[in-house]
Amino acid sequence: MLVIAGEGGSGKTSLACQIAQWGLQKQLASQRMLPVLVETELDDKKSLLEVIRGQLNSLTNQADPIAAELVEKLLQRQRILVIVDHLSEMSEETRKQIDPSLSTFQAKALVVTTRLEESFSNVVKTLLKPQRIEGSRLSRFMDTYLEQRHKRHLFEDEDYFGACRRLSGMVGQRNITVLLARLYADQMIEQQEGAGGTLPASIPELMLSYLNQLNSTIEPNHQRSDLQVQADAKKIAWECLKQTYKPTSTKYDTAIAALQNTLETTLEKPDSQDSPKERLRYLETRLRLLQIQKPGNKLRLILDPLAEYLAALWFVDLQIQQTDPADPDAVWLRFFRDIDATLHRTNDMPEAIQGFLLAVRDCCLLKREEVPTQISDTVLTNLVLKAGLDPEVLRQSQEKRRIRLLISELLSPELEYRIRAADDLGKRGAAATPATHNLFGMLENPSQALAARQAAAKALGEIGEGLVTASPAQHEDIAQRLLLLLQDSTADVAIRRCVAEALGRMNAGATELLQILTSDTQPLPLRQGAAIALRQLPSSSGQPVTMLSIILESERVITQVHQIPIWKQPLATTLTLDFVAIPGGKFLMGSPPEEEGRDRYKSSFPELEGVDVESQHQVTVQPFYFSQYPITQAQWRFIATLPKVKQELDPDPANFKNSQHPVECVSWRDAVEFCDRLSQHMGANYRLPSEAEWEYACRAGTTTPFHSGLTLSTDFDNYNGTRSYAHGCPGQFRKQTMAVGSFGVVNAFGLADMHGTVWEWCLDHWHPSSYAGAPTNGNAWVVEGDDRYRMLRGGSWFCVPEDCRSAYRGRLPIDDRLNNAGFRVVCVSPIS
Repeated sequence: MLVIAGEGGSGKTSLACQIAQWGLQKQLASQRMLPVLVETELDDKKSLLEVIRGQLNSLTNQADPIAAELVEKLLQRQRILVIVDHLSEMSEETRKQIDPSLSTFQAKALVVTTRLEESFSNVVKTLLKPQRIEGSRLSRFMDTYLEQRHKRHLFEDEDYFGACRRLSGMVGQRNITVLLARLYADQMIEQQEGAGGTLPASIPELMLSYLNQLNSTIEPNHQRSDLQVQADAKKIAWECLKQTYKPTSTKYDTAIAALQNTLETTLEKPDSQDSPKERLRYLETRLRLLQIQKPGNKLRLILDPLAEYLAALWFVDLQIQQTDPADPDAVWLRFFRDIDATLHRTNDMPEAIQGFLLAVRDCCLLKREEVPTQISDTVLTNLVLKAGLDPEVLRQSQEKRRIRLLISELLSPELEYRIRAADDLGKRGAAATPATHNLFGMLENPSQALAARQAAAKALGEIGEGLVTASPAQHEDIAQRLLLLLQDSTADVAIRRCVAEALGRMNAGATELLQILTSDTQPLPLRQGAAIALRQLPSSSGQPVTMLSIILESERVITQVHQIPIWKQPLATTLTLDFVAIPGGKFLMGSPPEEEGRDRYKSSFPELEGVDVESQHQVTVQPFYFSQYPITQAQWRFIATLPKVKQELDPDPANFKNSQHPVECVSWRDAVEFCDRLSQHMGANYRLPSEAEWEYACRAGTTTPFHSGLTLSTDFDNYNGTRSYAHGCPGQFRKQTMAVGSFGVVNAFGLADMHGTVWEWCLDHWHPSSYAGAPTNGNAWVVEGDDRYRMLRGGSWFCVPEDCRSAYRGRLPIDDRLNNAGFRVVCVSPIS
């Protein structure tokens, strides 16, 4: 006896058919074995012997029935191979008859396919379990399948790997059945051969797409619409499953009545006047979706997974229709109670209906995009529990499979996929520890693209960060291996810089990083990386941090190392708002007449022709604290959750999404509300800077156009580098924001990203004149002027260097929100 056990779509029936063919070819025994397929239910009027006799009569086309005695002898001598398909979906009465331990059981060569590992006591049996396709082998399977179909040549490597990746995402990081992979591959082929459209993004959509594919093969004058075929197939599938939640048969008359009822339901309706019998015949004879079981009074869908997903689509639509908005979970609670009653009635384990319940879950995930309030997380969790699975175990299993898939993608020929895989692994932290060997292989391979090696270094730092407490030994192993590469003077400087930043993230290598930062003989990019790393190491509020500043001269870059205290204001457990102390003093605000770029205002504001907008004047500024970086999106999101002071705040307004990038697309009023909420939360006074405070803090004692000297470089600032300034050279135009502090350099006060990055809101009104009448005590200029506008300073990623000068003055309507405008905050209270 052979038992083939596995879920729907795993290939049980296909394997049984292959075994039947081997029997005919004498590959199982020295004589031919005649396969007989048993799919019908048995009872006291229809025994297994009678079903086999009927099948043999049909096969041999004999005028007279084959004698029962002959059939019995053939069974005893193993000349007949009995194949019982879908045993677990058959009735309990049928299952009782298929029991080789019974003395009356006559089949001596038996193959059973089942979703459950049936227990046959006192019977010697062999168990085969078709396996799902693991993520790491999916590409190989698809490649082999396409080759066997002689279709591999249709796909460029980029398209092929993109489709495989889409399939992996579609199944939710699960290993998948052969059937699903084959259906998807067929969709890929159809699309490449000119059918158009996009590949399905979920399993329910794949099943509907499969129906559409079958329907497209019918000649146009006989073809039904896709929507009608889908509606009819879903309804029939539900009729086949609704009694036991397993793919089984339903009465022919019941199916006819169900199709008739679709004319009266509010779900999808047929678009023709064909009778239910004609519509049923179309599914059976044209599309070959249905199997009519002898003697013709029952039918079932041929593919079990298709039946489960089509039934689930119908059922979820029905549930949504019946949902009470005041209590959306109530209709689902009734369903869960019915599951328990059904399993008790059928004497089944939850695994027997697992396929349908997971199909319902997939359909719920799809429908929740349309009706998010009607399907709760509780419903999704309960579906997994009712399927006999532990949600946390399932999540962990899916995560492990996802990591294995990502590890395989590190070997992809496409650079984009390798980088994306490394990025995804890094985001998983300590869970991605199994990938460290592969990531080091990518990092240390000089033939790899630079971007891939940099992504690998970053991922190793993120994984190592998660191992600090989870596994100190593994954390130390990663750190030591990274330190070896950091100290390898023959290695690419860009790689060593990424390694330095990775060590900082994982709180390792402080001594080595400090040595690099303070050494004038080390390459400057590496020192920048060391500065970024040291910034990430744990430190208490007020503790000095070693930082790097630069002065750009025509032939060289002068560096200085500073010890600057950082004052940390805690927002959340792992989130702080960092300040540097700005000492009070006097400075010359504005720019000298000869400074390049100071006459640009008239091109944007014709009324300023001849006005000395940046006229120099002395200003005295009182001490204050200034946020070291522009406010980040993570900091913004936290403050946006606090109680409103005057207005609501969008918690995620930024165009360039990343928690460590500066927030942008915020108006002046938004920034003021942020400061008000922060003040209320912290019990101190926070506000936007005045123009004078901003320029004083930016200059940090310098009188040059930039705190970095007479020019800018995109090696140290984020701006439109297509134009140069003074003796500088053109550089990059990144066209977006970056993580704050990405360049590892500060001014003499410890402030980063003061030139470019994002415009920064100030308190002052716009005055279309020179500084005549402006305060000289550092306060904001808010008398007279045009209060429809507020001032901005610093330029942005979009600006040419002239507009990023320390003295340059921008303006914007107070309610405008641009993707290059953000802010930083002042604290005037003492910070302990």
